[in-house]
Amino acid sequence: MPGSGRAPAAEAPDPLAHEFEFWMRKLVGPEGEQEAEFQDDVALHLPRLREFLRQVSAALRLTNAPLAIQRFPLICQLLGRLCWNPSVIGCDESQEAVLACLSHLFCPDPRTPLEFRVNNWIRLVTSLVDELTGKSLDDFEAPPCPSAERVRVLSLLCVPLLTLPDVAPLLEALLTHDSGHATEILPIQFLEAANEALMRKKTSPSRRAVVGLWLRHVPGLERAAVRLLRDLLTRPGALPEQLETLALRSMLPQASSHPAIFRIVDDVFRQALLESDGAPEVVTALQVFTRCFVQSLREDGEQRRCPLKAYFPHAPPSLTAALSRDPEESSPELWGQRVSAIAEMLEETVTTPTARSCTAAGGGGGEAGGERGEGAGGEGRGREAGGGRETGRGEGAGGEERGREEGREAGGGGRGAGREWESWFLLVHFGAWVSAAARQVLSPGAGCPRASLWLLAFYHSPPAPDTPPRRARVLAEARSLHGRLTLLAGRPALAVHELRAALSAAGDGPGPRPARQVARHLLLAFLLLAPAGREVAGEAVAEMARPKEAAREVFGLLARMAYRADSLGPEAGPLARDLLRGLAPML
Repeated sequence: MPGSGRAPAAEAPDPLAHEFEFWMRKLVGPEGEQEAEFQDDVALHLPRLREFLRQVSAALRLTNAPLAIQRFPLICQLLGRLCWNPSVIGCDESQEAVLACLSHLFCPDPRTPLEFRVNNWIRLVTSLVDELTGKSLDDFEAPPCPSAERVRVLSLLCVPLLTLPDVAPLLEALLTHDSGHATEILPIQFLEAANEALMRKKTSPSRRAVVGLWLRHVPGLERAAVRLLRDLLTRPGALPEQLETLALRSMLPQASSHPAIFRIVDDVFRQALLESDGAPEVVTALQVFTRCFVQSLREDGEQRRCPLKAYFPHAPPSLTAALSRDPEESSPELWGQRVSAIAEMLEETVTTPTARSCTAAGGGGGEAGGERGEGAGGEGRGREAGGGRETGRGEGAGGEERGREEGREAGGGGRGAGREWESWFLLVHFGAWVSAAARQVLSPGAGCPRASLWLLAFYHSPPAPDTPPRRARVLAEARSLHGRLTLLAGRPALAVHELRAALSAAGDGPGPRPARQVARHLLLAFLLLAPAGREVAGEAVAEMARPKEAAREVFGLLARMAYRADSLGPEAGPLARDLLRGLAPML
């Protein structure tokens, strides 16, 4: 009553204010950062969050946007942060509650600047949710945004949600989107996040999407290739079939059906071969990758397949075609002819004056050093052309390839330079023909198979300035060992001491490494294929595998020979597996 002197009643506290403050603290965290532990904390309170959002939605239904913002000044910030939280968006009920709040804030007929700003903000946030769920709000539609801007916005909003299953269609669409722009429109933050999710197996996009990612983001492709190589090399005792599983999970063999991607991945293996001086683990890793890559090409069919020249531009096309045919595609009776043809083409490459002069011109690893350094420069030029972006979809890969070409010219005559080195590198990819040559050498009635022995000597002698005389010595020793093994092959039974001369040649003696490797290759073929050799195989291999370095090489050779155990025959295949199991603890 007037004049009663009673104080006016205090304004009742907003029942939602306390909850609003609670959720803002949960979502913002210390210093305004949404750390992973705070996102997880939100996930533990989702039922409470849904109840809070239902109350907010009921309150918003009774008012308009300006009054709602006056009551909840941070409502837009709260809903925006909820849309960035994977735990919230990944739950259908929580997602629907957020969308309901957004729909009540939307003004169908905006009149004030505030209403326009709220509408634009809602469109921006809901465009992501609409894409993820395939749903649309009845109250409003997404605005007609320019394609490039819409893609940028969606990709940035998608970054924290990439590992959610609901995001897979959007991720696929973004990575396969062709805007027609000369510069890349996908931001580097999105490309980095997508590449990391792929490498950590947190997402499984299609091969087409993976190709789109790595063509746009060459540094990510190189990191994936290096990680695959490291994974393959850090599994001592693993069989090639087990390594195949690792390679296929990386998606690199499948994506390498695109020639630009293949050449970048192949360069990682090239560099590893040069730096390790042809370590057996690197050779095995390269051959596993190549086999998976060839299988992927065959699955593509003839119409979609690029010519082999696109993948191996520096090797003679006829040689590439011959090596890429699997020995198992022809009968063993024809292997001798095929091996002879391959050896003849390789020998012609080696004896070409240009190839000899390139190899003898000097240095070790010149091409690889120039290639990698200039490749990075090529990529850098791709960044400049892309207007400051990290790398362009075509320009990044193209710049990388131009860098490699310049690196080969700048490296002029390094260890990796010249047709001879490229031909040797090609042969290392397709090591199945080397195993076929080793088997052919010891076939009954083979006589003196010069072509097979030459192929073995070439395979185990990477081109270097002193290669011609060294390879001649290796070939002479291989012929001598072949003669001794041929005599022993006719014996009904053998004792290990009768193999002493062969074991000495294959041991860790003072001789050149290529000669030891050829001797080991021939001796392993003899132990697997000759009936007398199989009787003493276990004891002989155990003696060959001393010390540990020798065990690694013997395991690598035997693993590559047993890669297709069926081609060794019903007795040699299981024996090779048993020998590998016995060697594994020695690595």
